[in-house]
Amino acid sequence: MSAGLDNIVTAEELVRLDAKKRGWEIVRKAQELGVIGVPCFVSPNVPGRCEIWVGVATDTDQLQGGLEWQGSNTHVADIRGLTNGAVCDRMGNQIGNPVRTDNGNSCTISIQRDEAGYRDGWEALKTYINAIYGGFLASDPSSSHQAERPYTFQILGERSRDEVQWLDLVRGEKTVIVGLGGVGAWIADLLVKADVAEINGWDDDLIEGKNIIRMPGAVSPDWIGKSKAQWFEETYSKIHHQVHGHKESVSDQNAKEMCTNTTFGFVAVDNDEGREIACNAMAEVGIPFIDVGIAVNRIEDQITCSIRLTISAPYDDAWRKAVPKVDKAGQDIYGKLELPDIAAIAAGLVVQSWRKIRGQMAQDCASECMVYRAETNTITVRSRR
Repeated sequence: MSAGLDNIVTAEELVRLDAKKRGWEIVRKAQELGVIGVPCFVSPNVPGRCEIWVGVATDTDQLQGGLEWQGSNTHVADIRGLTNGAVCDRMGNQIGNPVRTDNGNSCTISIQRDEAGYRDGWEALKTYINAIYGGFLASDPSSSHQAERPYTFQILGERSRDEVQWLDLVRGEKTVIVGLGGVGAWIADLLVKADVAEINGWDDDLIEGKNIIRMPGAVSPDWIGKSKAQWFEETYSKIHHQVHGHKESVSDQNAKEMCTNTTFGFVAVDNDEGREIACNAMAEVGIPFIDVGIAVNRIEDQITCSIRLTISAPYDDAWRKAVPKVDKAGQDIYGKLELPDIAAIAAGLVVQSWRKIRGQMAQDCASECMVYRAETNTITVRSRR
C-alpha cells in the first residue's frame, strides 16, 4: 500500500477492506463502533481474539463520550474478549496505555494520535486495530518459528513466519459442535486437525449400525449402543489435547454452559427445536456459528441432494430468515440411506467457510446462506450486502 493511499481511501474503507480480507466482523451499535475477531495476544505467546470498540455519536461517526467505560475520554478504545485484563504483543508487552480493566474480560486503553486527535471513529478504530493486530503479527527475531500445535504428538519441522501467523489465526479458537451424527462427526474430524485450541461435541444419541457407515474412519462395531459423545472424546483425545464429549442434547437448561468460553459454533442437528435452541443461545451472546442441513429427495430410481449452510456473524439475526422451519422435511430419505460422501462434502464446505471467516482462506463475499446442489454440481450464495 503506497504512502499516499491514506489521502485517497478513507479510514472506513481501509477498516472494511481489512475486515473483509481477514474475516473480521464490523458491528455498529447505538453509541459504539467495533470490529470483532481480531487476533491478539492475551498473555505472552498465548493467542486469542478480541473485540475493539470506540464510542461514537448515535447518528454520525464522530467520536463521543458518555459511555461507562470511556470515563471522560473520547479517544480511548474498549478491548473485550480477553482473559487477564490486558492485550499485549507476543512478548507480553501491553499495547496502549491502560485506562481501565474489568475482571480480566476487558480493558480500556488509550493511544493518543496527536494534538489534532482522530478525525472520526473509523480513524480511531483503524489505529487501535493496527496496534493490536501489529502486536499479534510481530515476532521475536530470535525465535525459530516453531508453531505450537494442539496435538499429542510432534509434527516436526520449522515453519516460515507467514505459516506460523496463518496457524495463529485459528490457534485460540474454542469450538462447539452441536450434533455428532453423519455431518457433525465429519466436522469434528476436520476441526480436530485444524489447530483449534478446543473442541466440544454435544449429542445425547447412541451409535447405531447406520452411523458407523456414515462416520469418518473405520469405527469399530463395538461402539454400537454406546454414546456418540463418548466415541468422539475417546477417539480424538488420542491425537488432540482438548477434545470433550457431552452426552446430552443442547437444551434451554444447558445452553449457557455450551456457550461458555466458546468462540465459534457448528450446528448439525436434524430437528427444528434443537437447531433453534443452539442458534438462539449463540446469537444472544455474540458467538458466530454455521448451521448445516442436508435434504435428499427421490426421483424414480435416483436421488437429488442439497446441502444448506447458514452462516451467522456475531449479533446478526439474518440466520433467522435463512434457516428453514421444515422439521424433518428432506430428512426421511436421507435417514434411510448411507451417504458418507455427502456428509463429508457438507463438512468440508462448513470448515472451508469457517476458515474464510477466520481469514485463513480468501473470500470474495461475506455470505449468509450457501446451497450446494449435487445434481447440478452448483453452489448458490446469498450475500449479506
